[in-house]
Amino acid sequence: LITVMLSGVNLGNIFSGEDRCLSEWIEGERVEQAGQFSAYLAKQNHHEMVLVTFTNWRLYIKSFESGDSYWIPFKSIDQATKSIDTISITCKDAREFKLTISNDSEKTSSDFYKKLKTMVNCSGNHLFSFIHKSFIAYEDNGWSLYNHAQYLSQIIENDDQWVISCINLDYSLSPTYPAIIGIPITVSDDMLKKVANFRSKARIPALSWKSPNGPMSISRCSQPQMGLTLQTSDSDRYMIESIRMTNPRSNTLYLIDARPKTNAMANFVRQGGTELNYSKCELIYMGIDNIHVMRESWYSLINLITSVCSDDYDGRWSVDLDSTGWLKHIRIILKSTVEIVEIIESNSSVVVHCSDGWDRTSQLTSLSQILLDPRCRTYEGFQRLIDREWLSFGHKFGDRIGTSKRGKSLEKSPVFMQWLECVYQIFEQFPLEFEFNEIYLIVLADSLYNCRFGTFLGNCEKERKDISQETVSIWSWLNLPDIRKEFINPLYYNTQQILKPTTKLRYIKLWENYWLRGDPEHTSYFTADKIKHFVAINSNSTTRS
Repeated sequence: LITVMLSGVNLGNIFSGEDRCLSEWIEGERVEQAGQFSAYLAKQNHHEMVLVTFTNWRLYIKSFESGDSYWIPFKSIDQATKSIDTISITCKDAREFKLTISNDSEKTSSDFYKKLKTMVNCSGNHLFSFIHKSFIAYEDNGWSLYNHAQYLSQIIENDDQWVISCINLDYSLSPTYPAIIGIPITVSDDMLKKVANFRSKARIPALSWKSPNGPMSISRCSQPQMGLTLQTSDSDRYMIESIRMTNPRSNTLYLIDARPKTNAMANFVRQGGTELNYSKCELIYMGIDNIHVMRESWYSLINLITSVCSDDYDGRWSVDLDSTGWLKHIRIILKSTVEIVEIIESNSSVVVHCSDGWDRTSQLTSLSQILLDPRCRTYEGFQRLIDREWLSFGHKFGDRIGTSKRGKSLEKSPVFMQWLECVYQIFEQFPLEFEFNEIYLIVLADSLYNCRFGTFLGNCEKERKDISQETVSIWSWLNLPDIRKEFINPLYYNTQQILKPTTKLRYIKLWENYWLRGDPEHTSYFTADKIKHFVAINSNSTTRS
């Protein structure tokens, strides 16, 4: 908890001229309003003069005396509320700031809050990501790091059971799917159209990963639209059977429904459902809750952490943490992933879906590949995995993190953030198996919300075609030599083994270096100042335009 008491100075003290280009600002960042205030900083336990600055990207508070600074990208703010003389800011990573303005500065308080709310609620092409692009150029374009067609060509190169389909090249079959998909060779375009009519959002079964050591594969899709009348589709059954036939080592295809069984059954009422009585298929429910349950668990966790970081917390940490359900959800996702890996190890293939196939499905397919495929645990391989399973296959980043123009609060959910925490849990158990370090994951988590880059904007590949022309990819920055070396794991030793983490709850622990950074008593190498150091690094590989 950072408490700052502001008193008696008009926020309208505007910097001008060269003062707008301070050394700590990143490319395209501009000071819009700033003022000097007498502030009480809890960390120093006394009053001192601070500079409070609004830029077009973040709120920046810096002490003149100690040099300590706090910066808060506006889009990383989850809630901003105002009482008579206090503005409370809660961030999506559980950091909390309280700005208390004296009673004789009500206009300052109101102006401050109005400006803050405007910046927090901005969306679409008003986000800083679109400004940043105009002020910087990179030698390597991160948007071209991953090519889905090339990936599919590589994994099916020596397998005559799969083929690349261009039926969705203009995104007319499934607007939220990649333009290029991998399908069984026996499935025709006409059949794909019929399957698309039967699957939610036309998200048909498509190849996600294939083992380099055999015919075992992971495919993904959305739920079938069976409804209360239990509609069936011969074309859909044929396609599932075709996927089963691509793997001659097993007579059984495993259908992984990520949802709890009760939820899957409830979806029949909403014209959804699951695969009932598909020949030579085994249906497994994984019990992962939906985005609304995860959002409430996330908020409970944030409320707990902000309470713990305050002086008046007198609760029982372990009991209170357990009551949020956050670690239990992490455990279920990891347990489901290990089960998929064990199925692949038994020489069988899987088809994974949830409801629409863009949240829990992405979590399971990508985590499974991390455990199965050491290429996904390399520095660039991890980036390509995110591009493939999250960006190309249409995870709704814009809606889930609240940056799309049509974003609704009920659509927000920490799906990708939760996935990163699952990766952290695996990293903790196998620290030698990852080419990157923990802070790499923390920077990715921060970049998810801060909107410096365009990678996590938009809801699908189709939308991102335009976004990629107007924003910078985070991979362009992370792959700069001076940046990359900071995130390399010096203990990395690639054993090429399949990983199977233990999923017993006692081994699942809170990601403290991410969630507890706002606690003044939390000591770690991974401090907020360390994160800011990485953001501020300048490289000869970048040029201003």
